[in-house]
Amino acid sequence: ITGAEETKKILKELKYDEDFIKKVEHCVLTHRGRKGPKPETLEAEIISCADAMAHFDTFLDLVNYFIKNTNSFEEAVNKIEKKVERNWNQKLTLSEAKEIVKVKYDSILLLIKSMKEYFQNSTYTINLNNYNSG
Repeated sequence: ITGAEETKKILKELKYDEDFIKKVEHCVLTHRGRKGPKPETLEAEIISCADAMAHFDTFLDLVNYFIKNTNSFEEAVNKIEKKVERNWNQKLTLSEAKEIVKVKYDSILLLIKSMKEYFQNSTYTINLNNYNSG
């Protein structure tokens, strides 16, 4: 919301017309998908898809974020899986976007499946306290 307000202010200062400003503001407000309005223009849909696609390219950032913000590695893996599935099923609304990241999506799912199998077949527990304190 703050980004949309700042965008609007900057574009007004740069003397863009009101129609253009509204379109850009809509893109900013809808790019995250879960909160706020849904994309209603092709431009907003492209920006929203690009945001979701970035998570497939920065998968290790997702892993790092969830490891730091959960109590166990298994919980982190479950949250990563939900995030990846939400991006794939809800945010990637353009077939072209899905096609671009399909190999990465399949690879991430394979990795997640492997990690879950490890948890099921292992008595070893990964303690995140050491990871999160460093």
